[in-house]
Amino acid sequence: MRKILFLLFCSVVSLAAFGQASRTVRGVVFDDKDIPLQGVTVSVVGSPDVSTLSDENGLFEMKVSPYAKYVEASMEGYITKSAEIDGTYLVFKLKIDKNYAKKKAKAEEEARIAAEKEAEAKAKAEAEERARIEAQREAQAKAEAEEKARIAAAMEAEAKAKAKAEEQARIAAEKEAAAKAKAEEQARIAAKKEAEAKAKAEEKARIAAQKEAEAKAKAKAEEEARIAARKEAEAKAKAEAEERARIAARKEAEAKAKAEAKAERDRIAKIEAEKIRKEYARKQSGFASMIDVSYRMPIGSDFSSNLGLSYTAGYRLNNAIYVGAGVGLNYFTNNKPLQLAVEAPQGVVLSPSAISIPVFAYFRANFINGRFSPFFALAAGYELAGKQTLHLDLYDVEYATSSFFVNPQLGINFRTTLTTSLYLAVGFQGYVTPCCPSHTGYNAHIKQVFTPGVDIHLGFTF
Repeated sequence: MRKILFLLFCSVVSLAAFGQASRTVRGVVFDDKDIPLQGVTVSVVGSPDVSTLSDENGLFEMKVSPYAKYVEASMEGYITKSAEIDGTYLVFKLKIDKNYAKKKAKAEEEARIAAEKEAEAKAKAEAEERARIEAQREAQAKAEAEEKARIAAAMEAEAKAKAKAEEQARIAAEKEAAAKAKAEEQARIAAKKEAEAKAKAEEKARIAAQKEAEAKAKAKAEEEARIAARKEAEAKAKAEAEERARIAARKEAEAKAKAEAKAERDRIAKIEAEKIRKEYARKQSGFASMIDVSYRMPIGSDFSSNLGLSYTAGYRLNNAIYVGAGVGLNYFTNNKPLQLAVEAPQGVVLSPSAISIPVFAYFRANFINGRFSPFFALAAGYELAGKQTLHLDLYDVEYATSSFFVNPQLGINFRTTLTTSLYLAVGFQGYVTPCCPSHTGYNAHIKQVFTPGVDIHLGFTF
């Protein structure tokens, strides 16, 4: 029983170790203009042999050790950038190295100087080696000459002694041979004539046989050369055909492997894009808030402009429709007094409130689903302000400066992340405000008029 438990424990540990043997790192590489970069080297920091290259879409994938913590992306002409391996989809943005040309020129100049020094050292060493070999040859030649001179002197002395003895024997034998030679000379002359005739005949036969043999040998050599040339041409044609077939097969295999790799990359990219699309669609619904800064410019010189700050909370129905409600604070930058009508006493004016609080409902519709999207928005509500008192000769008239308003807008939305965005909008803002108070006898009247204006909005959605 203990052996069985021990074997089960070893199996579990082996499976856990096998699962942790490696992990896959995926990501994408862009330049500083968000254009995918191909051929970027992505390697594990501290282990440059564990690396890969980004494809034409900037995508990369590689298996790394579970102990690897950082990877870096590098490419000639760009600043190397590193990132921590945290299990997420890594995104690199490489900036162009502005000092790359200077560094490359400096490195080339240093390499050139090093190569010149190495060539000088090599030339100097070769010259010294040639001088050493030349000196060695001269010494060897001198020793050989001395040895030859010694041997020649010994041989010359020996030859002189031998020549003297031979001379004496020659003189003795010369006399004896003189008579014999005379008789032999006569026989030799006769034999010589006979031999010359025979040799002449043999020479003619030999020359004829030699010419025939040369002709046969030449014909045989030409035939052998022709056969060898034909065999060589056939072998060369066969080798070329085999090479072409091998190259075609290799190209076909490479094309097939490349197509399969591209199909796999496209499949992975499609899966990743589908994941991002689903994540984006999921995050495009739910609660969202907006902060808006605005400036209103009135149409007409009798009304005041204002700066506004508002907060809106609402709900995204989808990636196109947003509804909510908000509250804000407006400050009138050139708060103009309201002049009384001509029936009122001279010098009596109305000063509207300098601060108001708008409370409103908000609706927005995006026209397209993209990083940049035009939109239409509508805000409508009530602007709360303090009450004002008109002091007349006989009595005071109290009136409220609060008003209803409606504000349609057209703008452009720029999505910064899946859930945040910036927007800029231009709108038309209409108010119903108190204006032009009049005084006739014991009566005072404050009219309500429609106040038009144009406003600009800059906001942030989160």
